[in-house]
Amino acid sequence: MTLSLFRKVYESMSNRRENLINKMCNLDQSNINCSSCRGKCCTLMANSMRITPIEAIDMRTFLYEKWQWNDELKEKLQKCIADFRLDEHIDFGRGRSFRRTYTCPFYLNEFPGCPFPAKIKPYGCLGFNPAEGKPIDGEGCFSDMKILEEREQLVANESELNEKVREYLDLDWDKLPFPVALLAIDKKLDVMD
Repeated sequence: MTLSLFRKVYESMSNRRENLINKMCNLDQSNINCSSCRGKCCTLMANSMRITPIEAIDMRTFLYEKWQWNDELKEKLQKCIADFRLDEHIDFGRGRSFRRTYTCPFYLNEFPGCPFPAKIKPYGCLGFNPAEGKPIDGEGCFSDMKILEEREQLVANESELNEKVREYLDLDWDKLPFPVALLAIDKKLDVMD
């Protein structure tokens, strides 16, 4: 069960991002892209990215396969969590909580600002694009909720897959800040090894 579940998660990685990647490609063909921006959206100024368990598995597996998942990276993630207090949860009730902004621990502060290929990036990162032209400091960029909602409709079994992962790994969360989710998934997967 375990291997088939995680294989299913990883093999569906590109399919779950396909419409978002296509949207980015279409924008790029219209000369609307991030090629002149250093990625302000990845910093404390605008980033509050939260990811699901299967997104965390995608990222952790990618880093593990590229020999980049190591103690140094884990320390960097822990530092990000501590610096921005990402492990402190403030609940507003009715399923709403305070989303802290933070600088992504993978942010490069240059172009391109993100070292990851589109097939691995969190959905929210892929859905955040310029509305026109080539922004310099992130002006005119926004989360395209329509394309993100369309992605959810196209990937019908994703919530079921997330639920299976949550149940199997005994997770008590739906979404967490990117660094917190990566370490939470790693801790559960380490126990299984």
